[in-house]
Amino acid sequence: MVFSTKKHDTDWLKQILIETISSGIDYDSFNNKVFDSVSNCIDFRLLGANKGVLTLQYQEAMSHLLENGRTLWSCFFDEL
Repeated sequence: MVFSTKKHDTDWLKQILIETISSGIDYDSFNNKVFDSVSNCIDFRLLGANKGVLTLQYQEAMSHLLENGRTLWSCFFDEL
């Protein structure tokens, strides 16, 4: 069986960050701070105990956040 990747799937992969959440982080306060701090954030989903997916509006926002948001993210994440 061969699967083909749809364009909207590859577009979505270009605008997400998968992160390892630091231990001891309170999800409710974290979730509020993410949406307060990142204007282009449209969704955050937990992927189990310590992983999450942050979805941004477009790929450039994700790239900008990776480059300029390191100090903010180091408070919440062990790895981006």
